[in-house]
Amino acid sequence: MSPTDSRRRIVNFRPASGDELTVDLKSRDSGVKLIIVCGEQEYRFGFVEVDVGIKEDVERGVQWIGKVVTDAMTVDPPVGAAFMGMMLGLYTFGELEACLVPADFEYAEFS
Repeated sequence: MSPTDSRRRIVNFRPASGDELTVDLKSRDSGVKLIIVCGEQEYRFGFVEVDVGIKEDVERGVQWIGKVVTDAMTVDPPVGAAFMGMMLGLYTFGELEACLVPADFEYAEFS
């Protein structure tokens, strides 16, 4: 698929500081498991592209795409107080326009 292909499926990692990374998915039909490992010093982000309907060992196939140090999440803003909690969210968006294709999330687990 070309970089301008509108049917392109990607995983995009855009940290608050550092380089943005875009990874093309291999299939248009696969399921994608997003993995976030929360540690004391950093949060690691990765994904596994899996065939729909096939269960597999997620830990073996994780493609790690980036990390964010926890210090970046508690920086004092110019006005007000720093947010001392953490929120992680799943969403879909369109590039500089409304997103007309919904993102379907079948399952989310927090442990």
